[in-house]
Amino acid sequence: MTEISILNVEDSNADAMLIKMALKQAFNNQCALTRVIDIASAVAYLEKNKVDVVLLDLNLPDSQGLDSLKQLRVAAKNIAIVLLTGCDDEQSALMAIKNGAQDYLVKSELTAQNISRTIRYSIDREKHEQEITTLANKDILTGLPNRLHCMDYLNHELQRVHREQYNIAIFFIDCDHFKMVNDLMGHAKGDEFLIGIAQKLKSLLRTSDYVARLGGDEFVIILKAEAPVVKFTGVVSDKIHRALRQGITLSSKEVLDARCSIGISTFEHNKPLPAADQFIHQADTAMYLAKKMGGDCSRYFDSELEKQSNQRLTLLKDVQVAFNKEQFFLNYQPIFDPKTQMFSGIEALLRWKNSRDEMISPVDFIPLLEESGLIIDVGQWVLEKACQDFQLLIADNNYQVLPWISINVSPVQLQNKKFFEILEKVIKTTGINPQSVHLEITESLFLERSEHILTLLDEINILGCKISIDDFGVGYSSMSSLKDLPVSRLKLDRSFIFNCLQSTADKAIIKAMISLAHNLQMDVVAEGIEELVIAEFLIEQKCEYLQGYYFSRPLDFAQLRKKFLTYHRI
Repeated sequence: MTEISILNVEDSNADAMLIKMALKQAFNNQCALTRVIDIASAVAYLEKNKVDVVLLDLNLPDSQGLDSLKQLRVAAKNIAIVLLTGCDDEQSALMAIKNGAQDYLVKSELTAQNISRTIRYSIDREKHEQEITTLANKDILTGLPNRLHCMDYLNHELQRVHREQYNIAIFFIDCDHFKMVNDLMGHAKGDEFLIGIAQKLKSLLRTSDYVARLGGDEFVIILKAEAPVVKFTGVVSDKIHRALRQGITLSSKEVLDARCSIGISTFEHNKPLPAADQFIHQADTAMYLAKKMGGDCSRYFDSELEKQSNQRLTLLKDVQVAFNKEQFFLNYQPIFDPKTQMFSGIEALLRWKNSRDEMISPVDFIPLLEESGLIIDVGQWVLEKACQDFQLLIADNNYQVLPWISINVSPVQLQNKKFFEILEKVIKTTGINPQSVHLEITESLFLERSEHILTLLDEINILGCKISIDDFGVGYSSMSSLKDLPVSRLKLDRSFIFNCLQSTADKAIIKAMISLAHNLQMDVVAEGIEELVIAEFLIEQKCEYLQGYYFSRPLDFAQLRKKFLTYHRI
């Protein structure tokens, strides 16, 4: 039988003697008993000694009632506590159990059998509670601490740095290509990949360093350093990048790309103390910048990033109320057909004027709509409004050739399993001809080739809507990856158009993309045209449709109706 170590916190000599006799009888001398007479002595003893259980009298010379338990609970972490109480104090004992004690014993009913059963039960209960706490704080997949534990740990460390005067840094790590691993290779290999990342990160760090998985492919490392923190973190981040560039080898011997983006935020003990969530948010913001710069690099959070982050947070709050306050509206930019010398299509463009009467760029607010999930509701409104306005435009005119409307659709909308249902309902309720609806989708979405997206594109095509690839040429797709997809149109990105007459490379790229698109039975739209000479060059290359300020600026609906009231020719 293993000896049980017991601390008895009891100021009454008579009660202490009764407890000692009961313990001796219960455990046949197989227990090590220590007695102290007050909370201060108990705390001091527990700081230097390990015990299995504490027997605690709630009424002591230096502490009374629940205060005794609270003080002892701090010192006696992961140790079972059994209360010793009088007959008239059972209510207090029950309250104490709710606050962290495992059980209680009434002194007048103290027997060897009672004390043995209660102590063993309390030790088992404490172990069980520790196991539950461990599971609640552990990431099941990788075995690393999870987000909950990470926040507790960081709060604790931030309190210590002022007291012990050391520096601390947070690395926020995001794998650059994890989504591709999951989509192309399946979730089982994606899980194995994450386990490999966790193991590699642990192997690169000191035992005093901390690494947690927040969720998905996001990891956090917390480092402590007395040396200049920037120099130290630079060495560590370089080590992580070198190791992950070698990839993660799966059990199948496949080696997967493990490059990552790292955001770093540092805190020195002589600076104002940040909140834990603010500290992590700073590192996350720096990571986002690293990813925007192409990934596979590290970036530090600094005062300029802090300014940008605050502006972004303000904008995120504003965008969350903009939809309810009807601050979003649509403009429309006509698209010119050189063959007919008429506008044969329009593109719906989402715009936002906030409550301060400021126009916010879509480059700034669209990512925030996607991040917050509001793009689902806003995107549905755009579909409905654009189709309604298009139908009014058609009613105004007797077109011999039915024009079309292009509507931009976010990848987040397409990932929504109800998107097709929403699209189908909009077409039905507005009465629009589905062949007049051209959905513009960014080319990066086609690279993923997820089963859901491929099925959705086929359903959209069967419905009769057309699919266009927006900003073609700036992403990663190729004609070979598009040949089997139901795409009818490519939209050349304005970055190739703007300077094409001065850039031999851009001119060659434009010619090649138009030629390849035609070979795959796709037509082409060029956007961003501001000069006649550029329009003439594109017409020479047999580009079917032209769009840009040279032909028309974006118009509100009243302006658009006026322009389309009669056939409009250039």
